[in-house]
Amino acid sequence: MSNDQLADLTQPQRDRLAFVELRVRFIGEIRRQDLVTRFGIQAAAASRDLALYKELAPGNIDYDSKGKSYILGPEFQSVFEFPPERVLSLATHALSRIGSPSPKPWVSHDSTRSGGNSNTD
Repeated sequence: MSNDQLADLTQPQRDRLAFVELRVRFIGEIRRQDLVTRFGIQAAAASRDLALYKELAPGNIDYDSKGKSYILGPEFQSVFEFPPERVLSLATHALSRIGSPSPKPWVSHDSTRSGGNSNTD
Protein backbone atom coordinates (compact mmCIF):
# COMPACT_ATOMS: atom_id res chain seq x y z
CA MET A 1 0.00 0.00 0.00
CA SER A 2 1.50 3.31 -0.99
CA ASN A 3 1.30 6.55 0.95
CA ASP A 4 -0.80 7.99 -1.91
CA GLN A 5 -3.37 5.23 -1.50
CA LEU A 6 -3.53 5.88 2.24
CA ALA A 7 -3.82 9.62 1.67
CA ASP A 8 -6.89 9.08 -0.52
CA LEU A 9 -8.75 7.44 2.38
CA THR A 10 -10.66 9.26 5.08
CA GLN A 11 -9.17 9.33 8.58
CA PRO A 12 -11.87 6.96 9.92
CA GLN A 13 -11.05 4.50 7.10
CA ARG A 14 -7.33 4.69 7.90
CA ASP A 15 -8.11 4.12 11.58
CA ARG A 16 -10.17 1.02 10.79
CA LEU A 17 -7.54 -0.37 8.40
CA ALA A 18 -4.82 0.25 10.99
CA PHE A 19 -6.96 -1.61 13.53
CA VAL A 20 -7.27 -4.54 11.10
CA GLU A 21 -3.51 -4.69 10.73
CA LEU A 22 -2.88 -4.26 14.44
CA ARG A 23 -5.26 -7.06 15.41
CA VAL A 24 -4.05 -9.54 12.83
CA ARG A 25 -0.38 -8.74 13.41
CA PHE A 26 -0.38 -8.86 17.19
CA ILE A 27 -3.38 -11.04 18.05
CA GLY A 28 -3.32 -13.28 15.00
CA GLU A 29 -6.86 -12.80 13.75
CA ILE A 30 -9.69 -10.39 13.19
CA ARG A 31 -13.38 -10.93 12.66
CA ARG A 32 -15.89 -8.62 11.06
CA GLN A 33 -17.58 -8.30 14.47
CA ASP A 34 -14.35 -6.87 15.94
CA LEU A 35 -14.68 -3.87 13.63
CA VAL A 36 -18.41 -3.55 14.30
CA THR A 37 -17.83 -3.56 18.06
CA ARG A 38 -14.78 -1.29 18.08
CA PHE A 39 -16.03 1.37 15.67
CA GLY A 40 -19.82 1.08 15.91
CA ILE A 41 -20.18 0.46 12.18
CA GLN A 42 -22.54 -1.87 10.35
CA ALA A 43 -21.44 -5.38 9.36
CA ALA A 44 -21.52 -4.43 5.67
CA ALA A 45 -19.11 -1.55 6.29
CA ALA A 46 -16.80 -3.90 8.22
CA SER A 47 -16.85 -6.31 5.27
CA ARG A 48 -15.94 -3.45 2.93
CA ASP A 49 -13.05 -2.43 5.19
CA LEU A 50 -11.68 -5.98 5.26
CA ALA A 51 -11.99 -6.25 1.47
CA LEU A 52 -10.28 -2.86 1.05
CA TYR A 53 -7.41 -3.92 3.32
CA LYS A 54 -6.99 -7.13 1.30
CA GLU A 55 -6.95 -5.10 -1.93
CA LEU A 56 -4.50 -2.50 -0.66
CA ALA A 57 -2.19 -4.96 1.12
CA PRO A 58 -2.39 -8.26 -0.79
CA GLY A 59 -0.93 -11.20 1.08
CA ASN A 60 -1.30 -9.58 4.50
CA ILE A 61 -4.49 -11.38 5.52
CA ASP A 62 -6.21 -14.60 4.51
CA TYR A 63 -9.74 -15.73 5.26
CA ASP A 64 -10.00 -18.83 7.45
CA SER A 65 -13.41 -20.25 6.58
CA LYS A 66 -13.25 -22.80 9.40
CA GLY A 67 -12.64 -20.12 12.03
CA LYS A 68 -14.70 -17.49 10.16
CA SER A 69 -11.93 -14.96 10.69
CA TYR A 70 -9.11 -13.27 8.85
CA ILE A 71 -5.66 -14.45 9.85
CA LEU A 72 -2.11 -13.30 9.24
CA GLY A 73 -1.14 -13.93 5.62
CA PRO A 74 2.07 -15.65 4.56
CA GLU A 75 3.38 -12.54 2.79
CA PHE A 76 2.61 -10.06 5.56
CA GLN A 77 4.35 -6.69 5.31
CA SER A 78 3.32 -4.00 7.76
CA VAL A 79 1.70 -0.96 6.21
CA PHE A 80 1.27 1.05 9.39
CA GLU A 81 3.71 1.92 12.16
CA PHE A 82 2.36 1.43 15.65
CA PRO A 83 3.67 3.16 18.75
CA PRO A 84 4.26 0.71 21.62
CA GLU A 85 1.47 2.36 23.63
CA ARG A 86 -1.10 1.43 20.98
CA VAL A 87 0.06 -2.18 20.89
CA LEU A 88 -0.06 -2.41 24.69
CA SER A 89 -3.51 -0.82 24.72
CA LEU A 90 -4.80 -3.42 22.27
CA ALA A 91 -3.23 -6.27 24.23
CA THR A 92 -4.66 -4.97 27.51
CA HIS A 93 -8.14 -4.61 26.01
CA ALA A 94 -8.01 -8.07 24.45
CA LEU A 95 -6.83 -9.67 27.69
CA SER A 96 -9.54 -7.95 29.70
CA ARG A 97 -12.35 -9.48 27.63
CA ILE A 98 -13.78 -12.28 29.69
CA GLY A 99 -15.27 -15.27 27.93
CA SER A 100 -13.39 -14.94 24.68
CA PRO A 101 -10.74 -17.66 24.68
CA SER A 102 -7.74 -17.32 22.44
CA PRO A 103 -7.16 -20.23 20.03
CA LYS A 104 -3.50 -20.36 21.09
CA PRO A 105 -1.26 -18.59 23.58
CA TRP A 106 0.11 -15.24 22.49
CA VAL A 107 3.46 -15.87 24.10
CA SER A 108 5.01 -19.30 24.19
CA HIS A 109 6.49 -20.43 27.48
CA ASP A 110 7.28 -23.76 29.16
CA SER A 111 3.86 -24.30 30.73
CA THR A 112 2.07 -23.96 27.38
CA ARG A 113 4.40 -26.37 25.60
CA SER A 114 4.67 -29.04 28.26
CA GLY A 115 1.37 -28.56 30.04
CA GLY A 116 3.33 -28.21 33.28
CA ASN A 117 2.74 -25.90 36.19
CA SER A 118 4.75 -22.69 36.17
CA ASN A 119 4.16 -22.02 39.88
CA THR A 120 7.56 -21.37 41.44
CA ASP A 121 6.75 -20.42 45.06
